[in-house]
Amino acid sequence: MGWGKIRLFSYTNNCCVPQLERSLLFKNETCFELSFNSPEKSSGMIVGGFLNQVARREIIEAFELLKGPKWVFAYGTCVISGGVLGQFSDSLITVGDILPVTRFLPGCPPSFDAIQTAVSDLTEGRRESVREKGVLYALRD
Repeated sequence: MGWGKIRLFSYTNNCCVPQLERSLLFKNETCFELSFNSPEKSSGMIVGGFLNQVARREIIEAFELLKGPKWVFAYGTCVISGGVLGQFSDSLITVGDILPVTRFLPGCPPSFDAIQTAVSDLTEGRRESVREKGVLYALRD
């Protein structure tokens, strides 16, 4: 397909995505890069952390600015299901409540290989579910 390196806008307020950022420092060959201030130059977004109503507005605004194909990666247990705090707060929401999630990547934090595989699969036209160690990573297209 010739996608080259995909730019993903990063929205997070917890530890998962910063850990991903640190992993990128030590990886020479990746199929994506993170952007922190320009969703309009990004093909998708990676969302991590705990989400509330303020985050909901910010995420929707960023999603609307994406240039496309508007892939959304839910990165980490907190953004997928509320994580540990989700048990104690009914004000937290999940990214799946807000946006059409392309890939769910569970874990605390998810492995670097999980996001690398998810992005690579999409850019190479593989949209089927990807299983790694029994966990379903790709749930929607």
